[in-house]
Amino acid sequence: MHTSIFSTRRVLYAFAIILIHVMYSQVTKAQSGPGTDNSPWLPQKYTSYYWINTEPGGWEADYIYQLYYTPEGNPKAQYQLKAETSDTLFRVLYEYPESELQISQTRITSEQYIGNGDWLPVSLQVEKRNLYGDITESAHYTWSNETAWVLQNGRKYDYIYSHDQEYIRTETKAYNDATGSYENAEREVYYYGALGLETWLLQEWNSEIQDWKHKERIDAKFSNMAYPDSLIYRYYQDSIWKISSVKSNILWYVYTDFMSGQDYLQYELLFPFQGGLKPYSRYSIEYIENGGTIKTGEEYKNEEWIYSSRLSQRYDAWGNFLEIRSEKWDSGWYTTYWVKSNYTWEDDKLLEQYTENYDPATDSWIRSTRKLYAEHSMTFFHEHAEESGLWLFPIPAKDQIKLAFSSHTINIEYAEIVSISGKHAGITVRGVTPEAEICVEDLEPGMYILLIRCGTPTFRTYRFKFLKL
Repeated sequence: MHTSIFSTRRVLYAFAIILIHVMYSQVTKAQSGPGTDNSPWLPQKYTSYYWINTEPGGWEADYIYQLYYTPEGNPKAQYQLKAETSDTLFRVLYEYPESELQISQTRITSEQYIGNGDWLPVSLQVEKRNLYGDITESAHYTWSNETAWVLQNGRKYDYIYSHDQEYIRTETKAYNDATGSYENAEREVYYYGALGLETWLLQEWNSEIQDWKHKERIDAKFSNMAYPDSLIYRYYQDSIWKISSVKSNILWYVYTDFMSGQDYLQYELLFPFQGGLKPYSRYSIEYIENGGTIKTGEEYKNEEWIYSSRLSQRYDAWGNFLEIRSEKWDSGWYTTYWVKSNYTWEDDKLLEQYTENYDPATDSWIRSTRKLYAEHSMTFFHEHAEESGLWLFPIPAKDQIKLAFSSHTINIEYAEIVSISGKHAGITVRGVTPEAEICVEDLEPGMYILLIRCGTPTFRTYRFKFLKL
């Protein structure tokens, strides 16, 4: 395995931050729609459950989570309560303070409830990004002596980019709690040739000589194509570069460069053996719908390739995880690990998701965890309709609203009107055509949302907020 710019940026979070932040990320990710950004109908509450296997079995409530968002739909706060007693346990607060030089910041604070309206700080995670979206600082603090945040670990990153925003060099400083300062840790150097990135070099800081020392590198070998047909992985030992492995006979699916775009159709893995390179395994990747993959591995034995392993990952049209399945070969494929995630939706609103684990011993499925979502509300808006040639007028409206769009590019399946809280207003129109009229005369005065559902070839949902006079 090699270390890349992405793996060097990992910072250990406190357990509370990991647990709650990951849960929150799953909630917001699961609100995405096909070909759209996140749905504005975000849940304000969910209850987590675990499955009791003893007969007759059933879901046991674990925790209740109260969710809050910014007007843009970003996490703002999450409260964790014990389901059995509704006692408040923890909360996580998200802040996005403004910063200079177009650097974005995120502050995630976890606190424990100690009663009487008082909260005890537990941990603080601070992350900063530059205008290219790269992390410039990631730091973790814990609360000490009830007086101040104490930095536990952190990393800072400096980048040098080319004129077209490619990486030329990145330097990482790690926090040293013994000295109370950030010190040099790793440096990545990128070397480009006529065909693109040719060598990635990782160096580590040597405090004894106060200089950078080689650690690992990856060299790309190009033939006559604009992407390499082999990658050579090396490590530095005793002042010599030694080969650790080689990916050869690479067939690329998509190629950006071998660091940020490792999308293969097939490759062979070779290792040094008795002064040469010996084939060890071969992998082929099938890309299926919605970004899923099936990766099949083969072993080289007795001068022939035989099946070894298969890993399948599947997603739904919203990009939500559906299943991951690991299989081994023994005169046929048999499952060693299999987990599925199931979702229940009401239009754009996620109502439930639960996971199941496969038990190979009994050839049966065992339910594992469940989340039941409730109290959805519209938190934010995406108004990209005009960019795609779709307009709503007049606004405000009195008796009717009209749609104007290009029938050559937009296929509207139906339109419906809901209140600002998401409640159906009793108006649904199918077979919408250019300059269609929708009667709103019977609606009570107030703010409403017109949802436009598009079918093939552009599966999109557009939203117009309008005022009924």
